[in-house]
Amino acid sequence: MIRLLYAGCFCINIVANATNTDSLIGVLQHAKGEQRLPILISINYAFHEKNLDTSKEYGKAAVILATQLNKPEQLANALTGLGIAEDYSGSYDSAMLHYLQALKIYETQNNNTGIAKVLNNIGSVYFYQKEYEKAAGYWEKSLPIKETLGSKKELAAGLNNLAVVYVRLKKFEAALQYYNKIIAIHQELKDYKNLAAAFNNTGILLHKKNNNGNESIVYYNKALAIYDSINLPLGKAEVLLNLGAVSYEQKNYTQAIYHFENSLAISSAIGSVAHIKQAYANLSETYEAQKNFSNALKYYKRYYGLKDSVMNESSKKQIAELETKYETEKKERKIELQQLAIIKSEKNFYQLAVISAIILLLVIFSAAYFYQKKRLKEALEKAKSKFFANIVHEFRTPVTLISGPLAQAIEQSNEPEVKNMLQLAQRNADQLVKLVNQLLDVSRLETGKMPLQKSYGNITEFMEQIVATFQPTARNKNITLQYKNSFDNKLILFDKDAVEKIIYNLLSNAIKFTNENGIIAIEVYSPNSSELQIAVKDNGRGVAQKDLPHIFDRFYKNNDDNEQGTGIGLSLVKDLVALHNGKIDVQSEKDIGTIFTISLPIENKISTLQTAFVKEDDTSPIILVVEDNEDMQTYIGNILKEENYKLLFAKNGKEGLLLAQTQIPNVIVTDIMMPVADGNWLVKNLKEQVATNHIPIIMLTAKASLESRLEGLQHGADVYLTKPFSAKEFLLQLHNIMATQQRLHSYYSKVEAVENKKEDNAIAAIKILNSTDAFVQQIIKQVTENISNENFGVEELSEKIFLSRTQVHRKLKAITGLSASQCIRNIRLEKAYELLKHNHANVTEAAYQTGFSSQSYFSKCFMEYYGFSPSNIKR
Repeated sequence: MIRLLYAGCFCINIVANATNTDSLIGVLQHAKGEQRLPILISINYAFHEKNLDTSKEYGKAAVILATQLNKPEQLANALTGLGIAEDYSGSYDSAMLHYLQALKIYETQNNNTGIAKVLNNIGSVYFYQKEYEKAAGYWEKSLPIKETLGSKKELAAGLNNLAVVYVRLKKFEAALQYYNKIIAIHQELKDYKNLAAAFNNTGILLHKKNNNGNESIVYYNKALAIYDSINLPLGKAEVLLNLGAVSYEQKNYTQAIYHFENSLAISSAIGSVAHIKQAYANLSETYEAQKNFSNALKYYKRYYGLKDSVMNESSKKQIAELETKYETEKKERKIELQQLAIIKSEKNFYQLAVISAIILLLVIFSAAYFYQKKRLKEALEKAKSKFFANIVHEFRTPVTLISGPLAQAIEQSNEPEVKNMLQLAQRNADQLVKLVNQLLDVSRLETGKMPLQKSYGNITEFMEQIVATFQPTARNKNITLQYKNSFDNKLILFDKDAVEKIIYNLLSNAIKFTNENGIIAIEVYSPNSSELQIAVKDNGRGVAQKDLPHIFDRFYKNNDDNEQGTGIGLSLVKDLVALHNGKIDVQSEKDIGTIFTISLPIENKISTLQTAFVKEDDTSPIILVVEDNEDMQTYIGNILKEENYKLLFAKNGKEGLLLAQTQIPNVIVTDIMMPVADGNWLVKNLKEQVATNHIPIIMLTAKASLESRLEGLQHGADVYLTKPFSAKEFLLQLHNIMATQQRLHSYYSKVEAVENKKEDNAIAAIKILNSTDAFVQQIIKQVTENISNENFGVEELSEKIFLSRTQVHRKLKAITGLSASQCIRNIRLEKAYELLKHNHANVTEAAYQTGFSSQSYFSKCFMEYYGFSPSNIKR
């Protein structure tokens, strides 16, 4: 159904000027610690109507930092800003969760401005659920607070919300009186953004009141003109949908489609799910009215295929539970009992599959321990390791066949209770895979087949990434997850995979055994120069003193306690810490909390970078390292010190680009996160310039997410390695690149040709002229056009293609292995061969036509290149 859209999301927020976003991001790059927090919040708000994904990214970072710094008021601001971004993108359940958390903090702080803002935003969530009475209730609560604050802008926003909902409740006259007041206030304040929203909403009111869109068009066009002038695409998308609705009613379908498609393009660019979905619905209905059923079906499928764009019944229920939880905080036990009832009542295949798999695991454990006898220990350990490895592979296929159909069923199900049961089964299937993998790790540790693969890296950055992945899980349980680092950011040796498994298991247990509103703190510090310590502290249910000695025992279970046993996770943690030559300590008190402390030896024996190993010989391959961390520069230099490379160093993307343009290195190694200009900027600019677009690029970065890797590869990186990285893998990747270049050089270096006396023709491979490289083709074109000019050399060629002599020489050397003068000479010789072969010239003519000053010099060069005299060519 074609419907009208009200301007804005009814959220009161101060949007930073769009022209300031770049400067804010620039300031953020140089800010440290607590200074970063207000900047992150400002950027989150600045991107609300520009790019919702970017807004959410900075909003989440602000929430994490505010939590770590224990800044409640700024945490509330960050939660509100993140909620607005979720609200705009259609994730109403997430938005409601953030709003309620912010409201609780604002009330504790007696912050009336914040309270009014969040009450207003909660009303908007209910408005989009079409629960207009509830929306009106929240907005009516916020209006008296706005009046006491004395802000005309805030008051106008509150009046606007009530006017909108009164239209939905068909209280048209009251709504129109509000809009007249709103327009007057915004005109007085010169608040053009909200004035445009008021014009749009007045148009909707008149449209609904008179059942005719003609009078509304005037107001829609006023709104559109303002949104265009102040560059607010979200508002423009809404007005275009409304103008399209008027055209549709007037049966001007071509004009309606024009408006809807323009709105869709804008909404897609900023990621507004609600507007995209409505544009799909409107286009489908309009094409159907035109009897263009193919396009109607296309947009109909897109409309119903779009996930999470409109609040479904399950999401409504979830929001209702969140509000009730906030109001009463007494629902937890009831929800647990409901879930338990669902679990007990399940009799479907997925539960049976999970239960069967768990039973099968218990059989495996029993069998493994039964065969561990002293006199057969070595042989049985090998057999057990192989057995467990086979089990992992055998399990993965059936678990995948369980998880795959479950995922499809979850996506297709519209029944909340059925979907909850399916999700329960999927979580258990995922847990089964995790248990099997842990079992394999334990087996490999026992048999000594799990050696550490240590590499240099910044362990504090690595820890921060791991903690960040647990933040959503912690927030779902309303747990505060804090991360503190007091260890200076220097490189140390550690096994990335082992440390990740250690921290993953400890954080998983901490979240599992910490109640709602609890706190989990992770701290990295160094008590002395030779030891690193990682502490994971929670205020959860704790462990009884009598059970502490057994906490690292596999499957330890206290028969006097109804709580769950230890499983194998903590046993695996202890073994991995021991493999690092470290130790783990635990302190715990029942109903007070638990502290796990891991101590690891610091290994950072990197010798000081010396320039003596940097070969000055111009024939040596050049490696350009673009990295702002001096320790990392030193480490990479030490990796390459035994290689015959000339090393160049730059501290940011702009310095790196300048060095690349002037020196034309064989390979560039770059970080992503750098000041001034980052690695993605560098790669993009390198690939856009003729002088540097051939250079292979290796990215070394701490950004390990799939999105970051895809972004780097899309910009043109050839290899993407995440820090901490393996020195061996880095060298192998570099050697592979150099070997590829060498094979290309060998192709161009010499023409292999023989005179076949039994055949009429000589066999000759013409290499340069057959090249498909765009740059070499450009060289061939210029030389060919000037081939009879014996004075046409490297200088003249450089001028023709607008590059320096050094750039031409080094780029050709990198691509072909030949100098610029050698390439010109070989092109001349290959053109001469063609003239002789096809009887277009004799030897003397061929020499002079291809720019050789004498026949004797031509014959000498020809013999060196082809291996036989030009006079021997059979025609």
